[in-house]
Amino acid sequence: MNLFQTHPEVQDAFLPFQQLSKEDMEHSAILRSHALRVMGTVEKCIGRIKTPEKLENLMHELGERHTHYNARYDFVDLVGNQFVLAIKPHFDNQWTPEIEDAWVQLFKVMTYHMKKGLIDAPVITY
Repeated sequence: MNLFQTHPEVQDAFLPFQQLSKEDMEHSAILRSHALRVMGTVEKCIGRIKTPEKLENLMHELGERHTHYNARYDFVDLVGNQFVLAIKPHFDNQWTPEIEDAWVQLFKVMTYHMKKGLIDAPVITY
């Protein structure tokens, strides 16, 4: 939700969320489902951290798939910071600058390969 509050233009990029109120967004099953998919992707990336080519392929393919949703290249970078802001409160006093940097670095790798997938995706013309 914070992503849509700090960057309201992103809400309009998600077709199912256009014109929804903040309250409707908070109760949206579609938003919850998307958030869970993002969390699942992060989990998969962590699981592939020792096999970088698998992590790269996962995120590249995700970027390619997002071309079908007309995902905006410039919005991809926004997700990592919002993810860090969302998980930070759950670490209580265990959160450190090193932990934050590790998450930021992970998302830099993830977004790099996702954006590469957005660029490399074959263009389908009809």
